[in-house]
Amino acid sequence: MKKCTVFYVSDSTGITAEDFGKSLLTQFDEYQFEGRMYPFITDEKKIENVISAVNYQSTIDEVSPLVFSTLVDEKLSAVLENSNALVFSLYTAKIKKIEQVLKTTASHKIGKFHSTGELIDYKKRINTINYALNSDDGMNTKKYDEADIILLGASRSGKTPTCVYLAMHFHLKAANYPIVEQDLEQAKLPRELLKYKNKCFGLTIKPKILCKIRQERYPDSKYAKLDQCQYEIKQVENIYKKYNINYIDTSKISIEEISTKICKNMKKL
Repeated sequence: MKKCTVFYVSDSTGITAEDFGKSLLTQFDEYQFEGRMYPFITDEKKIENVISAVNYQSTIDEVSPLVFSTLVDEKLSAVLENSNALVFSLYTAKIKKIEQVLKTTASHKIGKFHSTGELIDYKKRINTINYALNSDDGMNTKKYDEADIILLGASRSGKTPTCVYLAMHFHLKAANYPIVEQDLEQAKLPRELLKYKNKCFGLTIKPKILCKIRQERYPDSKYAKLDQCQYEIKQVENIYKKYNINYIDTSKISIEEISTKICKNMKKL
């Protein structure tokens, strides 16, 4: 597989630059992308260090590095454009166009997001992330009355990362509950979940893919054997059907897609 180095450059955390870049790079299956994060680039010395790293990488890679930038400072962004890489700037060109349409000048202040009314959303996001982490893997069931959604599924079917993504990007209080051996044998919804059935949403996965995931964590264990995975997925799906719980197959879709489809099902979008 071909390789390409990708730099994510930002005057803040770099999360937006990374999300922007990765959303584009998913279209190129033949490449393996190695990401390098450069957050809090706020002065010329720091941007020169980034350029040195980019230019060096361009001398040892077969293909030119890619740079995804969310720098607000036009001078720093212009310097970055002169590196030996293909640079994608999310802000500078777009801000100019918005200024033209709105007939005004942008503030070009770094970190403006957290200095405005968005602080309320930021606090809400932190609260929902804390809820997801404290309600992981069947913990904190007494707080399920606060949950917006409770994800169900076999172990390693994607419940935890999906909950965290729902919290971070959709501000949802997302709990998750693993369907364990006793529940599988009886093909029953756990007692703790019965009164919250309307909040439940199921995840399923192809047994062969689940087997591969489990083998990486616990190789050659009963837990990771294909027949065990087949049994668990069959029983989990029987429980979903028995209790009329909507579910989605996570085998070939990303966390972003899983979360968006869940929200559409909840009519949150």
